[in-house]
Amino acid sequence: MAYNITEFFKKIGAPMTQPRWSWGGRRADGVLVFRCWSNVPAEFNYSKRECLIGYGVVDTKSAGYPERCRMVAEFLAGARGYVVFGEATPGCIKTRSLNMDSVFPIIGHRLGDNGEVWVKFGKPIPARELMS
Repeated sequence: MAYNITEFFKKIGAPMTQPRWSWGGRRADGVLVFRCWSNVPAEFNYSKRECLIGYGVVDTKSAGYPERCRMVAEFLAGARGYVVFGEATPGCIKTRSLNMDSVFPIIGHRLGDNGEVWVKFGKPIPARELMS
C-alpha cells in the first residue's frame, strides 16, 4: 500500500485530528491507533515487543501532546488499541516512513519508573482488515 500518513489513518478508520501534529487517531468504534517510532531505541524494544506510547514528563513543545495524553488516558481506562510503526527522520520528528501493511494489536501494558506508559504488542495483522 502506498498512502501518505493522513490517508492511511483515514483508510483504517482512525483519522488524525491534525495531520501535522497528531500522534495517532481514534476509530468510530472507540479503538485507538497509536503511531510509534521503531528506529528510536529509547522508545522501542522489539525483543520485548514493547513500545512507548506515553511519556512520564510533560512535553510543552509538542502541539500533539495534549491529544496523546487523552488517548493514553482512554487506553488506560480500558479502550482497545493498535500500534502502527514508522521511522522518524534522525534529529527530527518528521516521519520518514510508515509501515502501511500491518497494524499490531496492543495486548498489554506496563508503567515505567517515571510514569511512562509502555505497551506490549502482539503479532501483526494486515492493515486491510481495519479498512472499510
